[in-house]
Amino acid sequence: TNERFGTITAIGENSIAGFIPQEDGYKNLANKVVGEMLTNMMGAVINDIGEIRCSANWMWSPKNDTNEAYSMYQTMKELSKLCCEFGFAIDGGKDSVSMYSTATRLDDGIEETMFSPPTLTLTGYAMTMEFNCRVTPDIKTAGSTLYFIPLINHNNFVWGGIAGTQFSHILNLDGKIQNHNIRLNADYVSRVFKIVQALIAFGVISSLHDISDGGLITTVLEMAFSGDIGLDIHDDKLSEQYKKLCLSELWFCEGCGVVVEVEDVEISEFEIMMKDYENYPIATTKNEKGITLYSGEDVIL
Repeated sequence: TNERFGTITAIGENSIAGFIPQEDGYKNLANKVVGEMLTNMMGAVINDIGEIRCSANWMWSPKNDTNEAYSMYQTMKELSKLCCEFGFAIDGGKDSVSMYSTATRLDDGIEETMFSPPTLTLTGYAMTMEFNCRVTPDIKTAGSTLYFIPLINHNNFVWGGIAGTQFSHILNLDGKIQNHNIRLNADYVSRVFKIVQALIAFGVISSLHDISDGGLITTVLEMAFSGDIGLDIHDDKLSEQYKKLCLSELWFCEGCGVVVEVEDVEISEFEIMMKDYENYPIATTKNEKGITLYSGEDVIL
């Protein structure tokens, strides 16, 4: 048969967002999982973003705590609003709404109830007319350029990164996850999604990797390791807003976005198609099996 139909599927999750305190529930969690699901799916060409269907899986503790029940309700409202704005739908899923446990303290015998962090996992799927029309995260060739494409503005790009949590004692930070109010711009994200998919279909983009756990530096390193190709990483082409961030905020950020590989012969086409959208060259690939991180002219790593 010549039929090359298939199904593209991708998962969005971000458990750490469940630790972020918010008066109106965990709206950030809904935005993070939608953003990660879409960026994970972006590397395989689908018919239309509106054809995506999702399964939503909730792990929460609303039964024994009114605050948890309210936060789950607010998150559901935000997720529903995002589905309407993007044009896709949730047609299934499951829930585990008894995510708590009771234990007796050894020192005084008092019984305590412990609640698990709120968790939402979104699994999206959509049809493709050509299942080979896709790219993988591994870098394909030396001499190409990696472009960073953020999907939220720079003011919100630094939230939720490991730099403010696990590494707080090294970086002299307070260790708290900041309460940034993140909201995806559905119109902007949808337009970038469509353009990136067109660039993949035209062969302009060779590789793509979403930015999620571990941040921007982890995304770039994973692309290099899987492709067995070296990198020179630099920040000199970033906008001034990003340059104002400290190194840990910039490179460990987990804001929604992608990194794509573009070969030299395709750079002109890429920059023409992306001229109205944020994109920054942040690395060049090389044959030498080594990775160097520059800040300006200074070698950081």
